[in-house]
Amino acid sequence: MRGRKPSGVRTHHVRIRVEDVEELVQRRDVIGYKNIHSVIHALLKQSDKPPTIEEVMKETTPVVIVGLPNHGKTHFIRNKLIPALSNKHDRVSVLVIDRGNEYDSLENVGKSVHAIDWKKPNQRLRIVPSDDPEVAKTEVDLTIRNLVTHAYAGNMKNWILIIEECQLYQDLGSLRDFVYRSRRFLRKLILVTPKLDAFPGLQTFRIHWEKSD
Repeated sequence: MRGRKPSGVRTHHVRIRVEDVEELVQRRDVIGYKNIHSVIHALLKQSDKPPTIEEVMKETTPVVIVGLPNHGKTHFIRNKLIPALSNKHDRVSVLVIDRGNEYDSLENVGKSVHAIDWKKPNQRLRIVPSDDPEVAKTEVDLTIRNLVTHAYAGNMKNWILIIEECQLYQDLGSLRDFVYRSRRFLRKLILVTPKLDAFPGLQTFRIHWEKSD
């Protein structure tokens, strides 16, 4: 017996290929959406409009900030989103994996997360990986594995993790697993990349140009 349709909600019947339905179901299960409708809704929201802080911070689902190099992705996060957190999310802490060494106002904790006090509120921290791509990938892999331990222990509920140039690490199994489960353990995960399909299925915000202040 079919459930009763909510009052005032219009529905339409459409045909979807079986393989597409299977992919929608997979994304629902992996990312943790309530139903397939929520998956489709998230995909439809991947528009060309610039992001707002409210949209990026809505709920705990991970998001992707996409844009060409030097078009304002980092500027939006560093100069707008992070400062705004002090007003609206005063107990939230931030950790940035700062590939380009561009967040110099944040405290550099070195290469390890072991010294971080996860219970302390309103921290602004960063980790700067090596300039060598292969070394950096190894460092980020170790960092993510350590973060998983703290996240699964419940220590990162009030933390925002921002990963710059995440496409450089997209083939790391540790990162992919963490990304698609992060909504259960983090306040927010924000991935920053010029590559549109680095992490398929996540809500994506595109930045075409964000003029510096």
